[in-house]
Amino acid sequence: MAFFKQSKFSNIPAIIKSTFLSLCLVCTTFSIALYAQVGSGPGFEQPRAIALEPDGNYVVADEGLAAVIRVDQVTGNRTIVSDANTGAGQLFKSLVGIELSPNGSIWVIDHDLKAVLEVNPITGDRTIVSNDTTGTGPALDAPAGITDLFGSMLVGDGSALAVFSISGSSGNRSIISGPNKG
Repeated sequence: MAFFKQSKFSNIPAIIKSTFLSLCLVCTTFSIALYAQVGSGPGFEQPRAIALEPDGNYVVADEGLAAVIRVDQVTGNRTIVSDANTGAGQLFKSLVGIELSPNGSIWVIDHDLKAVLEVNPITGDRTIVSNDTTGTGPALDAPAGITDLFGSMLVGDGSALAVFSISGSSGNRSIISGPNKG
């Protein structure tokens, strides 16, 4: 509890402090590295989704910054991977999901663009993988969560009330579960 005695959290009730401390002990490095006041670099505004890279670092989709940020797992230092000033291609509007593709690139869900974009993890370049004009099949309307399934993506859509399978190579979409399927 010493953390709270010397911090801005000193006026928090004991039960909340205890709960917070318990949660921090469970998630240890993960919560420490992602806390925006640990490490250097741009602070988070609205971190929405996190993916773990093979080297142990994290990539974060931050909706407020309209950026993909890499977080060093040891130091907590943050660097921009892709945003309006880093990388070329379609600018982000509303990042809400992130996943690593099997080829090492980063897939992100942009809610406002109604799209999945691929981000080059080195250059930050952005390419639309799937939206209403890229790929075939039912259009995404309110995409949110994303995960990799052997080179294809599974994407949840809150408006369609469906789970889509999206090809990572062609961007083609199909509903695998939803109101009229499954």
